[in-house]
Amino acid sequence: MGSLSESSGAEDPVALWLAEADAAEREGRQAPPPPTGLEDEAEDLRMCVSMLAKVWPGQEDTPIGSTHVDRPVVDQTLLPDKLGEFEILRILGRGGFGVVCLANDPRIPRLVAIKLPRPEWMASASVQRRFRLEAKLAGGMQHAHIVPVFESGQLGSVLYLVSEYCPGPNLALWIREREKAERKIDAAGIREAATVVAQLADGLAHAHERGVLHRDLKPANILLQPIGPDVPADAPLSRFVPKLTDFGLAKLMEQGAGETRSGAAIGTPSFMAPEQAKGDLDAIDPRTDVYGLGAVLYQLLTGVPPFGSAFEVLNEELTPPSRLCKNVPADLEAICRKCLEKDQSQRYPTARALREDLE
Repeated sequence: MGSLSESSGAEDPVALWLAEADAAEREGRQAPPPPTGLEDEAEDLRMCVSMLAKVWPGQEDTPIGSTHVDRPVVDQTLLPDKLGEFEILRILGRGGFGVVCLANDPRIPRLVAIKLPRPEWMASASVQRRFRLEAKLAGGMQHAHIVPVFESGQLGSVLYLVSEYCPGPNLALWIREREKAERKIDAAGIREAATVVAQLADGLAHAHERGVLHRDLKPANILLQPIGPDVPADAPLSRFVPKLTDFGLAKLMEQGAGETRSGAAIGTPSFMAPEQAKGDLDAIDPRTDVYGLGAVLYQLLTGVPPFGSAFEVLNEELTPPSRLCKNVPADLEAICRKCLEKDQSQRYPTARALREDLE
């Protein structure tokens, strides 16, 4: 298994052939022959996609960490046995970009999470560049509050990332469990929320100091690593180590490095900063990620995101956290509101400055 190589930016003729062949098969037509001289590579890719098709059983998307470690998402018979040397165990989550599987790495041995792109996206040169960029950026960071990427590789034309496996829930699921249990956000919970966001701010500062912006900070992209065995998904936050994951929308701070389409809104509407909602890509900087962390803090304190849509981000005034949760102290509310200022110049200039105030 080789390492990821730099993309030329051209559409992959083998991947394009694969898309045409799959469409023909679905429609009952004869598949076109593979590109001349690339027959072996085409067959390798066809085998990989056949494997991937087994892990897309047509269910709704599920975020990573959305199920307990002992509860499979899909029938085990749908899964392939291996991906290269990795022994595939089950799906951890799936989304718009790809699938993440739990696997055993027999070389160590250890459990790992393997991220693979959706089969229908393989023909896209931009998706391939984005996948390679994520591998490059995430693989260059080592921090207690960032999920480490162990390796990246390629089988045929299928790219993959191998990262640490976190058996706990993601923060979005943890918040939903708190809501279902109707647990009150008390003083202890508020202190835990501030601690978690301070830890994440430390991890984010590590990324920023290495020239990496995340650009899609939200509870679903924060995994909770249990401290010790048998920690339930709804345990207090103090029993988990929070870790940033999914740098799929990340970019290097240098102008244009790994950039998405000009003018495109980047991120998740309820958690994106105003500059993201406007599609002002030139304005995105570390303060944009500070906003994202502030939005995470807001939901931990109140149970809801600060805004429900990109329109509200741009046009509505923020409801003070204390209006939704009377236990929020004034100093913590001030920190949260400073993160969520619509004017970037009024936010914390760095994630490290945010962490220092929280501490």
